[in-house]
Amino acid sequence: CFPTPSKYAPQTLTSIWQQITSKVEASAKKEFEEIMIERDVVAGLNELERLVAEAKNRKAAGVEAKEPPHTLPPERLYLAHLAPYLKQTETELGAELQRLQSDNEELVEAIQGQKEETELLIGGLEAFIADLERANDLMNDEIDGNGIRKEVTDIEQELQAAGREAKI
Repeated sequence: CFPTPSKYAPQTLTSIWQQITSKVEASAKKEFEEIMIERDVVAGLNELERLVAEAKNRKAAGVEAKEPPHTLPPERLYLAHLAPYLKQTETELGAELQRLQSDNEELVEAIQGQKEETELLIGGLEAFIADLERANDLMNDEIDGNGIRKEVTDIEQELQAAGREAKI
């Protein structure tokens, strides 16, 4: 690849090659270690070994799976994976529903109390209005019965006539 340096300085070329390969090797090892840690490869391999050993033991004991997972329909597979999430969500929604129903019951009780108070106030106002109407009727009867109205009207007419004469 490099005929001149390899002819006149083979040790330098060898040294450069060793440095490059050692840096690439160190970088690759570091990256491989990061991937191993990031993806938790050791735990995954240990789990795989455990599953294989468990399967071998079941096979040796003559126990077969009821239905191999690769033959299950997709709907059953995704429902099996969603079941824990759906159960948790159902529990959370049930608790939220109970809380909302409790809040609603408290609000209904408060509204009932306000309704009863309003009805009492309206009843009091109606009684007050009825008392005022009775008082008004009594006053009208008193005024009409004693001729006070006619007297007041006569006085007003006399005052108006006297006011007109004073202007002239």
